[in-house]
Amino acid sequence: MVQSNDGKTFVLLTSLAKQSATIRNAMLECGVGVVIPLPGVDGKALEHVVEYCRAHENDAPPAVAPTVPVAGAQKTPISTADAEFCAALDNPQRFALLLAANYLEIKPLLELMVAVIAQSALGKTPAQIYKQYGVNAEYTPEVDEETRQENPWLNVE
Repeated sequence: MVQSNDGKTFVLLTSLAKQSATIRNAMLECGVGVVIPLPGVDGKALEHVVEYCRAHENDAPPAVAPTVPVAGAQKTPISTADAEFCAALDNPQRFALLLAANYLEIKPLLELMVAVIAQSALGKTPAQIYKQYGVNAEYTPEVDEETRQENPWLNVE
């Protein structure tokens, strides 16, 4: 059983719990049947994590680490089921799920959320991305120029 930071508890089958390195390690330390607190995950995100883990219960672990995407690379393929799962999430839920997957060390879910968020930003200007994700970009022109000089890869307008 796992408990979110807002007190919601979920009973997980061992096969589901083992998809998370964090939960798997806690089970090894504390034993099965103990409530494992997850202070880095809220209840709604944990609900989505459980839903994802149930859908991927019988998946084989990834055999090879994915390559780092480069400019001009094709979009990462996403299964129809995962696309439907992600389409039901709004942007704040996607980010919460990304953080939860990172905290829980569920690599396939983390990679999925990174791919979905990255793909949603493809072909957009920084201003469009700020608007899409509600980022308040109150940079002065001086700070903006300094950031661009320190990070030349940002110069993609």
